[in-house]
Amino acid sequence: MLVNEIIPVLLRKLGDDIRIIITDANFDYMQWVYDKIRDIRNIEIYPHLPINEYSRLLSESHILLFPSRYESFGLVILDAMASGVIPVAFNVRGVVRDVLLNDKVLSDYIIDYPNIKLFIKKILELYNLWNRSNDKFKELILEACKLANEYSWNNVGILWAKVLGKLLKETH
Repeated sequence: MLVNEIIPVLLRKLGDDIRIIITDANFDYMQWVYDKIRDIRNIEIYPHLPINEYSRLLSESHILLFPSRYESFGLVILDAMASGVIPVAFNVRGVVRDVLLNDKVLSDYIIDYPNIKLFIKKILELYNLWNRSNDKFKELILEACKLANEYSWNNVGILWAKVLGKLLKETH
């Protein structure tokens, strides 16, 4: 299913000029898929992004594929967006559903599982924007950075401080 559909399309359509990272909270479950696509020249696959290469990998990438069926923690997606990397993901609880689906621009790249054909279509759509409509791709990058900034430590810290303050008042 996934392997038979995604590999031929990606091999035919993607040039060497774009870099895609795939990471997945279900890496062990998806290992058989990753073994099949590991050799595609401009796709790198990680069960988790290694901390010592984290920022370099994100800064050199254009698209983050997050084909997970659950989200363990949304930092990878937020960090990718803060680095200007556009996520394509399945509609799962957490940052994908709570943040990306509420964004008018980036919600277009959230796909209901198991619609693999639409997942591939969105990857190719981003590739074509990057390759042929660089201004539109840059607009997506700016939107991703803006959205990620709403969840920066400064903003999230303020929200947590308010929640903790409210809890303290209620307990006294």
